[in-house]
Parts: sequence; structure tokens; C-alpha cells
Amino acid sequence: MVSTREESQFSRFSSLNLKDFIITIPNVLPADEYFEILDHCEQTQDFARKEKHNNDENTLNQNGSRYDIELTPGRIYDLIRKAFLFGLDEVYPYYDYLIPKEFYHYCSGYWLLKYIEGDYLSCHNDFDAESGSLTMSYLINDDYEGGELQFWKEYKIPNEKNCLHIFPSCLLYPHEVLPITKGTRYSAITWFGAQRPGMDKRDI
Repeated sequence: MVSTREESQFSRFSSLNLKDFIITIPNVLPADEYFEILDHCEQTQDFARKEKHNNDENTLNQNGSRYDIELTPGRIYDLIRKAFLFGLDEVYPYYDYLIPKEFYHYCSGYWLLKYIEGDYLSCHNDFDAESGSLTMSYLINDDYEGGELQFWKEYKIPNEKNCLHIFPSCLLYPHEVLPITKGTRYSAITWFGAQRPGMDKRDI
């Protein structure tokens, strides 16, 4: 027997499409913290070059190139973590009837990414994630051309600095970073999930 409350909660999902589950949050961090991250991205020499050539068992025909850094505890780690946790707080009200509060309590770690002119990431799915996981992408700057986050080969997310994009980590959300045609794109990524039996715990 379905209660009236359940019918009411689920009715708002019946008219949604896949795009409605891509959550965009602008102005994530205060200006001083945002510029501290941007300055770090522009000054650090720690970025390592990464090339992808279809040989990763966790990707689907994935190609591309970029630089990245896996962050370790410290000031920039704390600021990026703050941005992602701000987004996580926004997720719970949005999915309030689909997931319990405090559902997401581990993450994959936090990475800073750098795409220079010609860099891109081909269309792929985050299907190696745990069931119910969320992908979060924090776009740091927007003073470049190209480099949009694109879904389904047609739906482009406009470039906007200090902005967070959240979407389900599953086969329904194939996405890519289009080639950078001018300038440098900085972003950060993580994946949040629920703890599973036998899984190594990694707190957020």
C-alpha cells in the first residue's frame, strides 16, 4: 500500500529527465578562498602529465590528456574539501526521499586538474563507481575557451568559475571535457559514495 506521502514525494520525480539530476551550484566559496585556490593552481609545479589511451579497464573508449595532482592534507586540500562538502549538503534536500541523511560518508580522494590548449577528455561513464555514488566537478576558472563539460554528446554545461557540478556516477551520464582551444582550465574532482561491507574506509 503506497501512502499519500510516498505518492507526493515520488510525483515530483515522474516529470523529470536526466538533465534534472545534474545539479549546478554557483559561487561555492567566498572570494578570498576561491582566489587562494586559483593562485595555487597557477603557481604550483606539482601537476603531473596524464595521458589516456583506451587501456584502462575502468573506462569506456576513453582518450585524452591533462595534468593532475592528488591532494594531500593541507590548506588547499581543506579548501577543496570545503567546496565539495558544501555541494554535498545541497544534495540531501534534492534527493530527500531517495537516500537517507548521512548516506555519503566516504570519497575517492580529491584531485586538482589542469587542461592546457589541446587537452581534452573523451566521452566516458564513471561506471567503476559504487552504486549510488555521485561525481562532483568543481570548476575553478572560466577565462579560457572550449573545455565545456558535455553530456550525451549534445548537452554543454557553460563554463563558470567557482561553480560545482554534481551528477550520478552511472551509465546514464556519459560525459566529456571538450578540447581546450585557448587558455588553461583548472578544476577539481571527487566521487562520494556509501560505505559497503569489506570496503576500505576513506572518510570524507
